[in-house]
Amino acid sequence: MGSRSVTIGEWSNETSGWLGRLAAARAEVAASCPGPSPRRQPVHTVYGGAHLFRADSAPRLGALALEALDEHAPEPADLA
Repeated sequence: MGSRSVTIGEWSNETSGWLGRLAAARAEVAASCPGPSPRRQPVHTVYGGAHLFRADSAPRLGALALEALDEHAPEPADLA
């Protein structure tokens, strides 16, 4: 089994076929799975250690969220 050198022209011809197929596959995936909307997205991040978590943590955070909505966006159209 000997090795053979490949010229740049041969390499280009060989790779252009699979690069074209790869580009087509990526375009197909992008069309069917466009990814996240460019519009605003909700963010739900709570930082704190386990030592801060209590049985009433979720309801307390929910109450704080409702207070924030009442203060900053009392009407649904305010969020649009």
